[in-house]
Amino acid sequence: MKHSIFRYFRTAVLLAAILALTAPAGASETDIAPAPIGTAPSASVLPNLMFILDDSGSMARDFMPDQVDNSDTCKWCPNNDVKNCKVADTSCKAGHPPFYAAPFNTLYYNPQITYAPGVDELGVSLGNANPSAALDDPYRAPLGSSRNLVTTWTELYWCTESDPDSSERKDPDKCRRNGIDTPNPFIYEEDNKDKDMSGGLPTNQFRYQVTKDEVGPYYYDITPREYCKDEDLTLCTLATSPTGTYIFPAPVRWCRDRDGGNSAADTKAVSGGNPIRCQAKWSGTYRYPRLGSIKRTDITPSVTTYGNRTNRTDCAAKPTCTYAEELQNFANWYQYYRVRMTLMKTSAGRAFSGMDDRYRIGFLTINAPDASEYLKIDKFTPTHKKNWFDKFYSMDMGGSTPLREALSRVGRHYAGVTGGINSFMPEDPIQYSCQQNYTILTTDGYWNNNAGQNLTGGGIGNQDNVDSGFSTRAVGAYDGNLGGSAGDNFGSSDTLADVAMYYYKNDLRTSGPVEENNVPTTIKDKATHQHMVTFTIGLGLDGLMNYRDDYETAIVGDFAKIKNGDPSGCSWVSGQCNWPQVKRDDPTTLDDLWHAAVNGRGHYFSAKNPGALQSGLAEALRSIKVVTGSAAASATSTPNITPTDNYIFSATYRTGKWDGEVVAEAIDTTTGEIIPGLLWSASSQLNTRVTTVTDTRKILMFDGASGTKLKDFVYANMSAQEQAFFDSKCAVLPQCPPMLAADQARLNSGANLVNWLRGQSGDSDVYRARDNVLGDTVNSKPAYVAAPILQYADAVTPDYNSFKVANASRQGVLYVAANDGMLHAFNGATGQELWAYVPRIVMPEMHKLAVSNYDAAHRYFVDGSPAVMDVFFKSSNQWKTVLVGGLNAGGRGWYALDVTDPLNPKGLWETCQDATLCTEKDDAIGYTFGEAVITKWAKDPTKWVAIVSSGYNNISPGDGKGYIFVLDIETGAILDKKDTGVGDTTTPSGIAHLTGYAKNFSVDNTAEFVYAGDLLGNVWRFDMTSMGVQRLGQVFDGSSPAKPQSITAALDITRFDAGFNVVYVGTGPVYGFKDTGADLGNLRLSAAKLVQQTISIVDGNTRTISNNAVDWSTQNGWYVDLNPANQSPGERVTLDVQLVRGVLLVATNVPKAEPCSAGGVSWTYQFDYKSGSYVASAAAQVVGTKLSQALVAGVVVYRLPSGQLKYSAIDVTGKKSVGGINPGGGGNIGKRVSWRELIL
Repeated sequence: MKHSIFRYFRTAVLLAAILALTAPAGASETDIAPAPIGTAPSASVLPNLMFILDDSGSMARDFMPDQVDNSDTCKWCPNNDVKNCKVADTSCKAGHPPFYAAPFNTLYYNPQITYAPGVDELGVSLGNANPSAALDDPYRAPLGSSRNLVTTWTELYWCTESDPDSSERKDPDKCRRNGIDTPNPFIYEEDNKDKDMSGGLPTNQFRYQVTKDEVGPYYYDITPREYCKDEDLTLCTLATSPTGTYIFPAPVRWCRDRDGGNSAADTKAVSGGNPIRCQAKWSGTYRYPRLGSIKRTDITPSVTTYGNRTNRTDCAAKPTCTYAEELQNFANWYQYYRVRMTLMKTSAGRAFSGMDDRYRIGFLTINAPDASEYLKIDKFTPTHKKNWFDKFYSMDMGGSTPLREALSRVGRHYAGVTGGINSFMPEDPIQYSCQQNYTILTTDGYWNNNAGQNLTGGGIGNQDNVDSGFSTRAVGAYDGNLGGSAGDNFGSSDTLADVAMYYYKNDLRTSGPVEENNVPTTIKDKATHQHMVTFTIGLGLDGLMNYRDDYETAIVGDFAKIKNGDPSGCSWVSGQCNWPQVKRDDPTTLDDLWHAAVNGRGHYFSAKNPGALQSGLAEALRSIKVVTGSAAASATSTPNITPTDNYIFSATYRTGKWDGEVVAEAIDTTTGEIIPGLLWSASSQLNTRVTTVTDTRKILMFDGASGTKLKDFVYANMSAQEQAFFDSKCAVLPQCPPMLAADQARLNSGANLVNWLRGQSGDSDVYRARDNVLGDTVNSKPAYVAAPILQYADAVTPDYNSFKVANASRQGVLYVAANDGMLHAFNGATGQELWAYVPRIVMPEMHKLAVSNYDAAHRYFVDGSPAVMDVFFKSSNQWKTVLVGGLNAGGRGWYALDVTDPLNPKGLWETCQDATLCTEKDDAIGYTFGEAVITKWAKDPTKWVAIVSSGYNNISPGDGKGYIFVLDIETGAILDKKDTGVGDTTTPSGIAHLTGYAKNFSVDNTAEFVYAGDLLGNVWRFDMTSMGVQRLGQVFDGSSPAKPQSITAALDITRFDAGFNVVYVGTGPVYGFKDTGADLGNLRLSAAKLVQQTISIVDGNTRTISNNAVDWSTQNGWYVDLNPANQSPGERVTLDVQLVRGVLLVATNVPKAEPCSAGGVSWTYQFDYKSGSYVASAAAQVVGTKLSQALVAGVVVYRLPSGQLKYSAIDVTGKKSVGGINPGGGGNIGKRVSWRELIL
């Protein structure tokens, strides 16, 4: 017997469509869901979230960070002779220029921020503040006092006497005001009797400070007067703009002594030395501020406009605001953001108002003495949501900061503990074993007082001092094993990070109804046991470490140094870089807060202003909505694994955020298992290629008029028709109508939208904020292409071997399609994006990617898996490597690229249903599910073609019949098309996935036949020589009356020595039947002459099967019903069946509605290709093995150096499982012959 087949691994097609497909009796078009299903547990399993509020006394303060009012931060010498000034109180208070400057006091009014009012539980605004009567606390009843901001704001005077009257305060000979009676801007130097004070005023003249609440609102700004070489701001030069390597602005630095804070001090002395004189962070040693140039701005009716408000959204003529707009913004700041607690209430209230009954949310304060400061976790129904808001808004401030105890209280709560510190929390929050449990811990200060407790009430100890398990250095958790107990002394044990790690790594439910370890995992959170994920938010705080928003993915910075164990140390320690040891009431507790989020697999947010707090809370809540999933198979660098060529590439996506990830891993050449750890990540690297207003990406689009038929995807390069795809989208983007005119104009700019689609983030406030540039890679299977590997013997010049030699060292490239509207080409060795391609077919819809609520409005764009093949261009007598891609649910068309030179691709063609988008069109082209068969046309073997199907829903326009199209590989011209005669506009055929057959593919890639199934259960054979069509049979279920079953995956074909082809197809049953050249009808009926095999259950994880003989001389094959003993109702084949050396490998999915099932469960079967029974070498006659507690998305097969065959299956949660393939008895039967999936 011999096998002569070619067909291509294809993606796991859209599971939402596949699992819903049934026989279309009385049905209309196929319902294709806009987003994948089966990624996570069912909708009935709601994530738990406990919000922990810092209610300590410091939350009543009107400044951030804490050092703002420390001594030595401002000049203040009340009623003292100047000689005693240095020992007097010099802390900052209201009226001092630094106190009223947002770069110094980050809680003070910042004119770049729009201060939106608070909201109620419905998201309804609580209303703008009244500038003449702005409330001191708008949340607590009774509302309390108010303030007239127009006339009673605090002014600071420097006077010649201690108690000047009103007229004297206005007399510049008696009193002076910074920025009014002094130069503006001015320099604010440290207090020194030998130097000028307060903008050039002699200290022995205006030496009394007087404050009066008698003016309108005003603020100060601080402009850098020096730039530094390092982000620690230690090596600096006087400059007003970046100069050479001095690129870091330094509006505020902290110095070791008073002289360091004087602008007139020697720059070199300030910048250098050992120890350093000044730095970015305040500490007990570095406590004297060094400030830039300070400028005062008064909000007064005499100033009608206020410019440079580039980030404001409340000003009609942005970036210019009117007096009324500026005053209103100031009043809103005062009422809703002036003190830390109102800032937290306003920001958290706005964030949580968008949460709904898809979540279970509770409330707790860090000082909760009893149930009065606790609200149980419950479904966020309107009633519970109102209770939550009422409780939250009523909280007062007072007490210490026992963060460790508070976090452990929630961890114990998730573990079901109701005694001790949890005595007022009797409810059990966990309903299901797969439930995800989150905590958001907020704080404005350093932790102190009560330590954390474990499940039995004992101490936490050191949970992250071993570089293994969940506390590896690679993820940033390992603390360096430095020893010591944190508390009154510095140490690494009993920290907040230890609490977070304890309740993350330990199984919180080891017995009882929710003990099964089946919690969904993500790329960051790999724990399947019941555990707590911790997010932390610090208000206006700095530890020893330098925070950056992208710390998780950044390859530089303090966190990166910790992950890498940098041997050169870090700013807080010499030697190997580890997390700082921690001491209570110390800045190191802020590093511990960061460490806690890393250990707890959440995220740390450092919020130094209202905007950062709101974005941090919103991001934390978005993360709770996110589930990592996969809907496509992995790809290997070669099917024949070697020690130097053993890569496996996988694509995953995140729901909610709808971004994607492509990673490379290595396969163990001995065991076939996936080696832990990533070789590279594409997404993180792509993020580094974009900024707010620029990018370095090479993104291309089709241009038939250019030499390469490609042009840059840039607005200025587009035709008027193409620009119209992106212009003026306000009417169709729902976030636009409420915007101000200036923001609507930005949104309506086609150039802005194209830049945003390229990844630039500058206009994310009017479009959509993204974490990552790479879009979701749902159904596209990666295609890896390196050196040519076939053995074509075509009689052409130059011959194929010349092409192989010329490209023997060709760069390996991974091609992945994504729903950001692009096909991406990644360097296979590094993961760096080489280029991307935007098919013109999808461009009219790409504005929908910018919808602000895209988390609930996802759709597909470039979702199909690319097919790649070496072909010969007759027009130029050249061998080429050509990529052909469809769109799946993203559109009705195909595109082709010449990727012979992977660094310099060329456009070939786009063929679609819409004549306005493609030069080659046909109404019968539907949604292009499936992959192209790239081959020589048997009708004209000198011509290379791409054979594609009509896909799904080829109606309106289109007649709904099932078609194949023969496209010229060079031009995309439709050379021929053939329909099956089945299907109409009411019940479309839905023919999608094609399998080509050639006698000796690797030598002569000429397809004699193409096989396919359709949604009506028909199996078709297309004769590519005569272009004749033959139905070979139809698949039905076993019900009475029988119903046809949709075929939603590709078939596989082999040829028996007796001279006939055998077709393998999977639906509800699995069939292996002879191509008799005639229609066998219902393949289950006796007239079809198929032998039935019966699966039996061995246990919950294994199945065996009957071994009935099949005589191919008198019978036409075999079939097997799935769902043995009705234990797997709905079990069906949704992926391509794969014939591998005499073994038919079949993966099945069993959809289930069980709460903790990720769409269902999955199985793998290994059938003997001749009989449909178990493979002779199978242990205990096992035919089926449970694969996963989730639906399977794809399977890739590879061979180890030992000759052993393995498969790697990826489920819809992104989890991979590796299994062995039993040795078959078919010689070279089932041999893979696809050029990139060849198994020798």
